[in-house]
Amino acid sequence: MKLVSITWSSELPLLLQAARDLGLNLEAWSYTQLEDPLELERCLASLKRSRMTLIHPSADPCWDEIIPSLDPEIPVISFSRDPSHWAVSSVPTEVTIMVNRYVLFGGPENFKNMLKYACNEVLGTVFDPKPPEELIWQGLYHPKAKSAFYA
Repeated sequence: MKLVSITWSSELPLLLQAARDLGLNLEAWSYTQLEDPLELERCLASLKRSRMTLIHPSADPCWDEIIPSLDPEIPVISFSRDPSHWAVSSVPTEVTIMVNRYVLFGGPENFKNMLKYACNEVLGTVFDPKPPEELIWQGLYHPKAKSAFYA
């Protein structure tokens, strides 16, 4: 099953590793790659062959071409810290909200469980996702402590 993602560069390693761990075929694009017109053309062609698309929109100009070219028959999940970008999603709102929770907390396990959850909800797979794990964003760590210190 082929999935396509267009996200920030910092999210690519997490998505690609999670897809590899799950045996998913993910074609991942960074929106910065799409400044090159040839890369944008290749990306738009890959979207047409996808079973599910994950996007992290931004204010970059490439989105003016990407969003209108999304096939309404292919499920799209949009994640962003700006909820106005969620409107691009074509899946139930609950799915978009849950995917955004996984991405917000971040980390390799949350990205893997996000893909499990999204594939189950949208494509009918039978992965066993765990709920999003709330990771601390700041704190102090000592190697002999059992956990980080935070207020």
